[in-house]
Amino acid sequence: MKIQLLVMIILLTVNINLAQPYQKHDKNPRERMEQLEKLKLLEALNLNEEEAIRFFARRNEFRDEHKDIIQKRDEIILNIELAIGKDKPENEAHYEKKIKEFLMVEEKLIDHRAKFLNSLEDILTQEQIAKLIVFELKFKQEIRDLIIKRRGRK
Repeated sequence: MKIQLLVMIILLTVNINLAQPYQKHDKNPRERMEQLEKLKLLEALNLNEEEAIRFFARRNEFRDEHKDIIQKRDEIILNIELAIGKDKPENEAHYEKKIKEFLMVEEKLIDHRAKFLNSLEDILTQEQIAKLIVFELKFKQEIRDLIIKRRGRK
């Protein structure tokens, strides 16, 4: 009960802070968004303190590894883009090789995510894992919608 009360107080504080106009002395917006995501995730999954520590440690490890894979994918995309933009066109074999590399990295991203979700079975119930999947999708969509809405106002 104490944890839920603490989470509610923090959520209210974060919501009040988010409603305030952006000020230069504020924390990094990405950092604030990550804190908000963690708080909402704690609430959605209803984790106790020990579960939360184990979950976020594993999630942080997953995210670090995932960022590395995404960076590799982005490098491949950049190489493809540079090859396309050249005056001298690359041969079909070069494109085929780059496309295969890209697809292998995409497959690795999917496998890595599946491995992460499966690894949570010792911390979370199946219902909590399902809630995590739905939460992440909805949270990303909410952030996109807020960014689009905010850009539309300017």
